[in-house]
Amino acid sequence: METLRCTKQSFDVLVAMIEAQWQSVRGSFPRRNAVFSVKERVGVCLHYLTHSGSLADSAKIFGMGRASAWRYIEEIIDILIIRIGPNVVRLPKTTQEWEACCKEFESICGFPDVCLAVDGSLIELLRTLNYEGWYCRKGYPAINVQCVVDAQMRFRDYAMRPGSENDKGVFTRSVFGQTIHKLLPPGKCIAAGAGYQLFAHCLTPYDIREGMPQTENTYNYLHSRTRIV
Repeated sequence: METLRCTKQSFDVLVAMIEAQWQSVRGSFPRRNAVFSVKERVGVCLHYLTHSGSLADSAKIFGMGRASAWRYIEEIIDILIIRIGPNVVRLPKTTQEWEACCKEFESICGFPDVCLAVDGSLIELLRTLNYEGWYCRKGYPAINVQCVVDAQMRFRDYAMRPGSENDKGVFTRSVFGQTIHKLLPPGKCIAAGAGYQLFAHCLTPYDIREGMPQTENTYNYLHSRTRIV
């Protein structure tokens, strides 16, 4: 858990998925006498993606050279993006799937008709050579990642922009933000934070102010409990 941010069982499943798709993306498996197996290549990739250290730090843990580690990381990421990602991180495709997502959210605290929750997360990164636009509102270089999840905390969509872009801007520029109103079943919506724009298909909280009606306070409380996933 500390090194790879997942359980042994999850790691083995991921390795099996990558091995099954290896030839379709990379052409052929690593040679039998290769120093590092597919499992070790997946390991260094996971460590690099889930820690804030340098590439050299991840390579050192697995006894790899920096250049080799970078090559292995690219191999694994290619397979994740090209073959595995589209089948795992995806929006519901049928009315039944949308309804199931809606019922899961409603079971949290009774908030109806919400199918997905969306929010932005600032991921700090080393300052790039051309760092114009990468500094976020908190004063450090970052990527603003728009995360769309269901009630079981499974990623359904994501989009990334430089850290200076606010949540509303990421939503507006993303494919998800431009198309979700066409994909949702009639009467269904997504739950979003205060940094997003209110739409019929995108519910945001009321602005907090003195003397708010109790109904608005109650709405904000239930909206927050629903969206907290």
